[in-house]
Amino acid sequence: MSSFRSLKYLPWIDLLQSAAVSVSILKVIDFLILKGLLLVLTEDTVSVPGPRWLFGILGLLIPFAIDMGVGAFSVFITARFFRQILLRAGTLWALVGCVLLLLFVASVLPLPGIFIGGVDYPTIIGVVVGTFLYGRRYW
Repeated sequence: MSSFRSLKYLPWIDLLQSAAVSVSILKVIDFLILKGLLLVLTEDTVSVPGPRWLFGILGLLIPFAIDMGVGAFSVFITARFFRQILLRAGTLWALVGCVLLLLFVASVLPLPGIFIGGVDYPTIIGVVVGTFLYGRRYW
């Protein structure tokens, strides 16, 4: 029961603000990459449906790496711009939850993008791994 009681004392508002800043910046970058790809890839240059790198093993590794980057970027933003948050293992887990919540909200809204989509099991694992790999010094 004491572990659940400690949840009450986490800086939830600051963590949600940090996650909102992180997800917003990443969604803007995702949108700009989509627009850039649409400018470069016209109907004349693409002979197969979709880019070729989406097939094969890269089609599995690139989305996982992007999800890891989302987690690492959220820790970077929190450590750099939200210095009032003391990063420990508990706050990193709370940050993961806030990032996943805002990724879900972003997936419900009609925001165009190519890399950052809905929340599924690989996304959850990627965000957790990225958060704790980059935030290793804080646990």
